[in-house]
Amino acid sequence: MTGKGGRRRIRLLGGLFAVLLLLLLAKSFVADIYPVTGGSMRPTIFGGAGRPGEKPFTEHVLVRFRPRSAPQRYELVVLHPRGGGEPMIKRVLGLPGESIQVSGGDVLVEGRRLGLDETRPAPILLFDDRYLAVEEYWFDPRSSLWSHAGDEWRLDATTVRHSDAGMLLYNKDLDDGYLDQNRRPVDGHRIANDAVIECEAWIEEGGGRLRLFLREEGDTFQAVLQPAAGGEGGWAVALTRYNARTAIATRPEEKTETLVEAPVPFTAGAWHRLRFANLDDQLVFELDGAAHRVVAAYGGNEPLRAPAPAPGPRAHRVGFGGEECRARFRAIRVWRDLYYTEKGSYGVGSRLSLGSREYFVLGDNSAESRDSRNFGPVLAAEIAGRPVAVVWPLDRGRRL
Repeated sequence: MTGKGGRRRIRLLGGLFAVLLLLLLAKSFVADIYPVTGGSMRPTIFGGAGRPGEKPFTEHVLVRFRPRSAPQRYELVVLHPRGGGEPMIKRVLGLPGESIQVSGGDVLVEGRRLGLDETRPAPILLFDDRYLAVEEYWFDPRSSLWSHAGDEWRLDATTVRHSDAGMLLYNKDLDDGYLDQNRRPVDGHRIANDAVIECEAWIEEGGGRLRLFLREEGDTFQAVLQPAAGGEGGWAVALTRYNARTAIATRPEEKTETLVEAPVPFTAGAWHRLRFANLDDQLVFELDGAAHRVVAAYGGNEPLRAPAPAPGPRAHRVGFGGEECRARFRAIRVWRDLYYTEKGSYGVGSRLSLGSREYFVLGDNSAESRDSRNFGPVLAAEIAGRPVAVVWPLDRGRRL
């Protein structure tokens, strides 16, 4: 007869077998963990090497199989290639029944850029003063106006009027690079279009102006924060555009087109977070988060009327500073939008119409990615699941 100890061992073995069976079923039908060995999704997911000769870095992602709903635009998906091979992770850009074209770094849907109401992936970080030195990445045209104290950059621009003398200018190319897993910059391959500048700012009582600027093609866009007109108190922000087409007078301050002006709850003598973005032909200014947002559409860039300046200090495309004021700045960040290179045979140079169950997928690290531009649309049946989180290494765990 089997004793109590034997029966206990049988129950234990049976329990372990059941758990193992459930784990195998879960791995086959519910979720699994995949290593990312290629670099096509950097820096959203890190795999491969960011530089020639660098040791590859691999993140592991948790993938949920058989999602209940169809993939939406900008969602990440895991594909099983129709010709076999390792699964790959890409981002959905084109949905069934749409026409898609990669043009000028953007993806056009039905011939148009997508609106700001679309849920978008986060922009790609290029500069962060927590990891990179301001002195190395920003150019000061008049150093006597600026001083550095702790984590603050202090500006005395009380004598500056209508010039860039009180500005710090981003001194690197605004390209499709990124910061790697160690927060070191990886150089890009193409000049990017759209950018975002963010900082925390403090201005002394007594007026003056704070300025954030972004340049693209022949346009210079600014967010100008200053006391509201009329002397009734309060502050306002003006989103402006300058280019050769609008330069109809000789005084620089009269060559600028004001796209929109709106009051904002800014207070002198207090810290505020300022964010200015140029995304798909629309300007967005935010004060202390999205609750105080001002938006202006400008209908397309004015092309450069002369050859583009060479990379370096002459090609400043991002800056911040002030005029007729004393101000402080900290927590300085620069991002760029996702940029898609025009390589491949599908959806490049002309529109590609998707079938009723076809999707157009791209990698975030476009210059290094093999995706729908190369092998065409993917079928819904080829989408195995969705990556939901990075789970290894443990210190890099995060939701996707």
